[in-house]
Amino acid sequence: MTLTATDVAGHVKTCTFKLDVRDNEAPEYRSVATQQGIDASVESPYTCSTSMIDSPETNASDNVEILMSSMTATHIAHYDCAPNDSAGNDIYTPYGSCDQVLSGDSLLGVGSAIGIGIHQIRYDMLDTSQNPQTITITVICRDKTRPVYQCPNAITVDLPADTP
Repeated sequence: MTLTATDVAGHVKTCTFKLDVRDNEAPEYRSVATQQGIDASVESPYTCSTSMIDSPETNASDNVEILMSSMTATHIAHYDCAPNDSAGNDIYTPYGSCDQVLSGDSLLGVGSAIGIGIHQIRYDMLDTSQNPQTITITVICRDKTRPVYQCPNAITVDLPADTP
């Protein structure tokens, strides 16, 4: 950078120096509820889609470009979501049990499935100056789908004549 100064007599002095501008400001998440409830869909009654979460990524800002953002989920509580047959097997859930949809920490993408229950969803961002920011949201995936069943037609049982 060059700086030039001129006094009233017309004398000029010029100097050149280096100017370093540093960004120490981390990305910022704005206007995000840290606890959110979402409902499982009818098409996929035992999971919720992460695309239904009010994502902090859409409300993020920074004074420089945000390089990357990731979403990690930790399953912290489970709700029983499917009835069992006489052998104890889930009769509706295609995965065998709701616990297997998400267990432990999982790196997610938008539209990933999370199971019925309570999850901690952590969003991590990093800007071009390597300033990190993290926010954690508690997401409750609720099963609002009523069971579907069909009652049998009337059943007639004929008893033998000697039945008391």
